[in-house]
Amino acid sequence: MDDALEARQQTEQREEELRRLNRILEARSNSSQALVRARDESSFLQEVCRIVVEDCGHTMVWVGIADEDEPSPSVLSLMPVSRKAILNL
Repeated sequence: MDDALEARQQTEQREEELRRLNRILEARSNSSQALVRARDESSFLQEVCRIVVEDCGHTMVWVGIADEDEPSPSVLSLMPVSRKAILNL
C-alpha cells in the first residue's frame, strides 16, 4: 500500500510540474504575440507583466532595466520600468 501511495504522490507532483511548465510556455507565447503588437517599449513591458501575472499566477511582477553607466561592475543598479500586481484587500 505504501508503494501505491508513493507512486500516486510522485504522479501528482509530475502533473503539477507539467501544469507549471505549460503556464510558462503559454506566457512566453503570449509575450511573443505582445511583442509583435506592441506600439512602444513601455506598453510591451506593461503587457508582459500582465501576462506573467495572469498566465503564471504570480501575485506581483516587475521589470527593471540595468543601469549600464554604473561605475562599478560589481554593483547592479536597476530602474523599474513596469509592474503589475494583484492585491487582495
